[in-house]
Amino acid sequence: MALALGPAVFYSICQEAGLTLGTDGHPNVLHVEPIRFERDTFRLLQRASPGSEHTESFIIGLQEHMEDLQNLRTCLVPVSSSSDIVLSTTLNESLIRMLLSIDILQSGLMDGLLDRIFGFLNEEQDSAIPKLILQQLKWLNNIIAPEQLTAKLFEVISMSPISIQRDIITSLPEILPDSEHRTVVLGLVELMESSSDLMVPILDALSNLNLQSDVLVSAYLPIIPVVPHTSMGFGEGAWALTTVLSEQVNARNHVMDKLDSAELDDLPIVIKFLLQTVEPDTVGDAIETIRNNLDFDSINKLQKNSKHAALKKTMNQTPEVLILDSLKTGIKFQKFVTDAWNRELSAISKPGQHKVIDVMIMFILHSIVSLKKKIEVMIRRKIIDGILTKKLLQETILVHGVSLREYMPAVLSISESLLRASANYPIVARTASVLYTCAFEVADAYYRQEIIGSLLVHIGSGSAVEIDASLAVLQNIAQVSRSTLNEYSAFLKGILDYLDNLSLEQIRLFFVVLGSLAREDETSGGNGTLLTDLNIIVRKQLSNPMENYKKIGVMGAIAIVQTFGVRENDSHERGSSSQVIVSHREAEADPLLKISVLHLQMVRDACRKSYVCLALTYDELASLVLGRDLDPKLVLWIKEEFSDQFAATFVNGESELSISIMPTLCADMSGFASQGTGMDTADGVAYLCSLFKLLQATEKTASEDGLDDIDGLLGCGITMFKKEYLEDIAEVYSTEICHTIAQGLLCAINWFPRIIIRLQQMTELEGMLRHVLKSAPGFRPLEANQAKVKDSARGGHSSNTPVDVFHVLRVHEPITREVYEISEVVENNAIQLRYPELLFLLKDLLAKVNYKLPAPTTHMPFGKKASVVADMNQGRTAQDSTIILDCLNISLKVLWSLFSWNEIKGVDQKEVRLELLKSLALDRLPPERVSEIQGSINLSTVVVEAFRNLSTWREMMPTFESAAMLLEILDRVLDLVPRNAELSHKASMLATETLSYRWPPSIIVKPDRLAYVLGLQIGCSNVRLKMINEYVTSVLPSFLDQDEGQSELHPMLNTNTFTVYTKVLHIQLTLLVSEFSEENFDDTQSALDHIAGLGLCFQQLATFVKSNDKREVLAVTLKHSKTFMEQFIKRVIPFLGVHFRGHQDAIAKIFKNYLQAGTRSLQKTMESLIFEVKLMLENNDAGAAFWLGNLKHRNLRGEEISSQLPAMSEDEQDGGTRDLQSEIDEDEGNGEHGDLRPSNNNPRKRSRTDAHKPRTTPRKARKDAQATGSSKKKRSSQRPRARVRDIDNEPRIHTKRYTRPFPYCATVIIVFVMGF
Repeated sequence: MALALGPAVFYSICQEAGLTLGTDGHPNVLHVEPIRFERDTFRLLQRASPGSEHTESFIIGLQEHMEDLQNLRTCLVPVSSSSDIVLSTTLNESLIRMLLSIDILQSGLMDGLLDRIFGFLNEEQDSAIPKLILQQLKWLNNIIAPEQLTAKLFEVISMSPISIQRDIITSLPEILPDSEHRTVVLGLVELMESSSDLMVPILDALSNLNLQSDVLVSAYLPIIPVVPHTSMGFGEGAWALTTVLSEQVNARNHVMDKLDSAELDDLPIVIKFLLQTVEPDTVGDAIETIRNNLDFDSINKLQKNSKHAALKKTMNQTPEVLILDSLKTGIKFQKFVTDAWNRELSAISKPGQHKVIDVMIMFILHSIVSLKKKIEVMIRRKIIDGILTKKLLQETILVHGVSLREYMPAVLSISESLLRASANYPIVARTASVLYTCAFEVADAYYRQEIIGSLLVHIGSGSAVEIDASLAVLQNIAQVSRSTLNEYSAFLKGILDYLDNLSLEQIRLFFVVLGSLAREDETSGGNGTLLTDLNIIVRKQLSNPMENYKKIGVMGAIAIVQTFGVRENDSHERGSSSQVIVSHREAEADPLLKISVLHLQMVRDACRKSYVCLALTYDELASLVLGRDLDPKLVLWIKEEFSDQFAATFVNGESELSISIMPTLCADMSGFASQGTGMDTADGVAYLCSLFKLLQATEKTASEDGLDDIDGLLGCGITMFKKEYLEDIAEVYSTEICHTIAQGLLCAINWFPRIIIRLQQMTELEGMLRHVLKSAPGFRPLEANQAKVKDSARGGHSSNTPVDVFHVLRVHEPITREVYEISEVVENNAIQLRYPELLFLLKDLLAKVNYKLPAPTTHMPFGKKASVVADMNQGRTAQDSTIILDCLNISLKVLWSLFSWNEIKGVDQKEVRLELLKSLALDRLPPERVSEIQGSINLSTVVVEAFRNLSTWREMMPTFESAAMLLEILDRVLDLVPRNAELSHKASMLATETLSYRWPPSIIVKPDRLAYVLGLQIGCSNVRLKMINEYVTSVLPSFLDQDEGQSELHPMLNTNTFTVYTKVLHIQLTLLVSEFSEENFDDTQSALDHIAGLGLCFQQLATFVKSNDKREVLAVTLKHSKTFMEQFIKRVIPFLGVHFRGHQDAIAKIFKNYLQAGTRSLQKTMESLIFEVKLMLENNDAGAAFWLGNLKHRNLRGEEISSQLPAMSEDEQDGGTRDLQSEIDEDEGNGEHGDLRPSNNNPRKRSRTDAHKPRTTPRKARKDAQATGSSKKKRSSQRPRARVRDIDNEPRIHTKRYTRPFPYCATVIIVFVMGF
């Protein structure tokens, strides 16, 4: 039965198809499966009328039904199912969605739905309806008229408000099929140019469109010029695609221009678009734009002022987080983008160029597993070079820590790797400490626990650098986040069971951390369990009879004294210096100070019979008092209870005041007894200096830097023995008495610096000590166990071993944090500094520099004491000359140690570096220049003056060793600033003077020192190639020809040093090749001349193998020729290939006259060169000029040999010790000589197969030759052979690896000839 036309068609078809329409807000109810409803609706429409009348009536009826907003909403939401049926699937389709699946209804229904959006142009109306309408259009299985839908959507966009425009634009990729994406790009780009408010949704849409531009471009662009634009079909498609891609590039460029002015909330979408639409050839520009315009500091300030900042922060959706997420997504989207970011960061090579965004990108790249190790290595290298600073890392994590919480694993992993790889670079350890500290401040509870666990792992690693850095991190955290760190004290207490694996300095730091946490626990009303645990540990260690464990108890007790006895910051609080302290008992009344007092009493009682631990206690207390951090009440208590016992113990006042050193040591023999110490007086002298140091510290603090109360002690003498006792000491006294005398002298020497600089007495006592030590085998100072000495000779000394008294004096230095200084000695009427005293001060300074600074990565190039030079000063005695020479040598050693410090170039050592150079620059300056240099902050200016002053020392150098050390110091000074050409030339001239000076024959020149000076002469010259050329073409050949004139000009060149000269020349020549760059030359011809000079020098160096029989020369040539050729192939061959067509003759000459001749005796090196030359010829269409030939066998003398074994002369056969290695040379006849010469013959006339065929000996003849030539050595059958095969008319070389560094023979060697 036919349906009547009109709106009733809609209702009747829906009812017949199984749908009950809902009204007044009631949902539509479906009584059948959705797929059946769609099929029945389509069947009913088709059956009703073959035309479109019923279809139009159906749509009109639907529109009338949806005129009511409630009905419209009902049609846009999923339908309900009837309770009397069971559906196979869950209903999530709306009525409109099901009707859109019917092809005959789709176009009209879409137009009607989009027209309904115009009814919601007023934003005050319900805005959910347009979103529901757009939702119906997304992800349809089939769109009948996509062009019509695209046009309709852009029509709606042009007439809608901003809010609806945003929704439609962002929905375009989900609505339209891929065939319409090109049209969408054109429309969106045009729309973005006209309205900047829509840039973000447009970019979001563009980044989701599927154009596959890289594939389509490669497919279309090659045929675009062939197809006319006016033609139909494929040509139009290509033109349209080109236009689309051009518009997409324009959109990207437009976005890059607007990046700096984009809204904060729009930045994530902008960055995502840039990184996901970029191409490999434009990725560099996009990265540069992002780095230059994305300022995270400004972003952080803006997001704090945002009106939704609080809500977004709680949802962890701040703009910074979204931006970082966009960066992460964009970086991982394409591999070439990832690689480009990595290259961009690696290319930054100057300090101050890195930004906050770079650090964040490093964290993102580190999260990529394949780049993890590379990023860690890059960060470590940048930290060492001063490019990536601690300040930048600290700012990044502290300011942007909330946004970086997702990347906290990367931060911890980087910190851990830096700390483990910081053995030789303390700056790396300090940077890792900054990362750990900052990460702890911004991390959540989980990662804080991870940080503590990682630090504990470092403490247990056994590496001193890792332990020190980890303890420093804990100390820093305890200062800034003490209450937070206190939550993890249970983990920290686990280290208390392993304290014997730590040094005393490390134990102190760890106890200070625990002590600060215990104080926080006490003051904040905690349960005090941590302090109780610390008391138990300290008592346990102090009660241990072994001194090593007792020292741990001392360190723990002193750390508790330090943390509980600290001065309060508020001047009105207790312990203020403004309060008048009546009695030292006031410290015992204060609750916190009482804890310190109890621990001091505990230490005094436990160490009463342990001189080493008591001395350690006094040293540590003196350092605390001098730091002025202790409460004055506690300082007064320490003075009364500890310091004042010095006079009663060590001062002898029988006739006049004196310090009893020898009487105390000899108490058992003399009957002298110490009062009030309860200690063996013979051992009590061990803490003499430590107790006096504590006395000085308390007096200075109590009297505001005054020492009036101990003036008498400062000027008193010491009670020793008569000098006559030292005569024949070995025969008169026993070894025990000699040890006692040595200990007394040692204590006396160490006593004088504690009161006043008495250099004359100290040097006199030093001489006595040296004399006594010769008769005191096995002497070990009483304080040796407490010393922190780096020298392995700090223990006992044998009687036949020369003793440096400063090795022994080091044991007296306490393990404290004070900086050692030398008092300035002014030459005037009262004090005059003599050479022995100067030598004493210089030795002390050198010992302290080596003690304080980390050991350099290179060893000090200075060996035994230099001999006395006869012509130094005729007026002085030999002893005076020796002292002067020692002073000079030690001064050089001090400067070498300072400038060899591996942190001298660090960014955080700039002030130290400047002050050190100023101290050298101010010498011999006129008064008007002194003030200028003192106030200068320009490092280059100061370096010039320091270099000028140090260079004047050259005339005073008595030995070649000292002159070489001075040159190395000057070279290290130049390395502190960018290279100065003028100063480098002066350094080269100084090296030339050193090499040309005729040193006394008694002076031994070490090869490494000679190599360094010669390398400096060439390396710092501004005509390096010319100087190398002079050596290889004139100096060395003249020496081999025994030219006496050259011997006078180069006295350092002799038979023993010839190998050193050749090695240095090879190294410098290789450096020149590695630095080759076309940009360094004005034109191509200049570059070719430079290359020709390099080849000439290489050829000359290679010929020295023939003219010198020393195996060392051969070994040097083989080793460095390979390196030279590798750099030549890498740096020079590409340049020659580019310019081959225009400079054929010049390039052929380079290969023929220099490189070919230089590689004849170097098979492997020559083969590498041959391959590269053939490739160059093939690339320049000159492959026919390349052919192969056989070579005959010659030894190093040029004599032809008949077999694969080297010919042996009669002398060699008799001696059997010299085995000349064979040289592989060309046959000069039959056209087999390797040659690079112009040829009139057409090389193509020669059969390439014949040219490539190796001329080998028949197998039987070869066996006969081997049998004849190997009567004594039968190894030829094991020799590998190089052979040539023709595969596809292309020569291939197959060569097995030789087992010796230089082959005795080869069956065939490949050479080449250019026919130009």
